[in-house]
Amino acid sequence: MGFEVVLFTEEINEELEYALPGFIDRVLIPSSFKHGRATELRKYLKHHNVDLFIHHAAYSNNFFFDEIITKSLGIHFCVVNHGISSLSLLDKLSCFANFPFFYHIADALIVLNTMDLKFYSALGIPTFYIANPIPPLPHIAKTNKSNDIKNLVWIARLDQFQKNYAEALDIFRFVCEKVDNVVCHIVGRGQAVDVEYINNYIKTNGLENKIIYEGFTTNLQKFLTTADVQLITSSFESFPMNLIEAKQYGIPVVLYELPYVELIKDQKGIISVPQHSVKEAAEAILELLRNDSKREALSLASKQSLDSFRRKVPSHIRSWKDIIAKLESTEFTPPQFFDPDWNNFWQTLLFFQSENKRNKPEIINLSTYDRKKIERYENCLSFLLIFFPPQTLRYRLIKKAARRIYNFMKKYVTDQ
Repeated sequence: MGFEVVLFTEEINEELEYALPGFIDRVLIPSSFKHGRATELRKYLKHHNVDLFIHHAAYSNNFFFDEIITKSLGIHFCVVNHGISSLSLLDKLSCFANFPFFYHIADALIVLNTMDLKFYSALGIPTFYIANPIPPLPHIAKTNKSNDIKNLVWIARLDQFQKNYAEALDIFRFVCEKVDNVVCHIVGRGQAVDVEYINNYIKTNGLENKIIYEGFTTNLQKFLTTADVQLITSSFESFPMNLIEAKQYGIPVVLYELPYVELIKDQKGIISVPQHSVKEAAEAILELLRNDSKREALSLASKQSLDSFRRKVPSHIRSWKDIIAKLESTEFTPPQFFDPDWNNFWQTLLFFQSENKRNKPEIINLSTYDRKKIERYENCLSFLLIFFPPQTLRYRLIKKAARRIYNFMKKYVTDQ
């Protein structure tokens, strides 16, 4: 776009790296202010003569302080919010309720759907809607399958809170019980406990040849070119790239209702079911697998929907150029649509939500591994108490010895 770009990141993780053009400078800054983040950020902002800082971590613990430092240097500050405004109403993420107040200080807030545009604008925040850039896809023909196997695919991060992978497994199991010639692919990265859950689920239900955990891969083409139906079980999304990929490949999609997502508003190429409706989602997939003509019609509609979206939404390049030009203009006045009634309603809602959070007993969800550790500890303790009964001299002596061993081990690990 004709601008000099410098990329600020906190770390380099080779497994998660995107390819960067050679002409882009990259600066590494500490992830903590305790380790000099403020000093490094100020130094490199000045060194590279930055005019506009575009912040892509809208929910970071560092966000507010990055914003203050940048603005104190007279540099325009723009934040890109990849989430959705209603996130702050979810118990697990109640701390996010503060961020709308931080966004007031920014020169511009970029959101990925028109619902958030209206929401943040009503709070008096200068907000602009720019859809995520849709990467060009070379024409790739669907793989011709010589057998009669139907392929289902679920692609996402293994996150039960947002992506509901456990429900995706239940949906696939229901489909496998009704149809013989189907193979379901689970593609995504997760914690060890999530992978363990999936593998145990597959083994326990005897679905080793029906549901396959594929792990993480950057080569999704082999799944997208063979998929007959794609399943999306997200509780919330802002701009789901897996839906973009499905529409690019003309894959019919069965998904939980996400009515505010721009790509779904036309209801083309998709079948929506109510949130967490496992049975309805499975039945929708079964209908598509049994009805070739409906599946082909949905596939065509999926591609047409994406083409229509491309034509309707201004390009991200033009949108960014317009915003940068406005920020550089001395006559620019940020858009203001402050609704005091809406603001009062929002703050009242947050108050009751925070009260609900404060008064609700905290439920600790332990992993399978943690539960096993506790069980092993209890078994070991029960065995030892046979030989060292409580309130005895033997018990006090073994307890004192155990404490010394623990302190020695703790000191050894610290020194190492």
